[in-house]
Amino acid sequence: MRIARQIYHLMHDDLLAAIQSARNGRRLLAHPELAEDVRFCAQRDTLDFVAVMRNGRVIRLGA
Repeated sequence: MRIARQIYHLMHDDLLAAIQSARNGRRLLAHPELAEDVRFCAQRDTLDFVAVMRNGRVIRLGA
């Protein structure tokens, strides 16, 4: 987990590049049915609120 955090701190401005530099990231991107999902998941701060999962439901924490 420590290594993953260090990589995140180094690459947080371009998460897609971090994914593309990893072998398993390239494998996911090579699947046409997954590539757009991977790109979507690499985005940061696209919504103006924070949500958490509680008791199987998504709850909005704040704006």
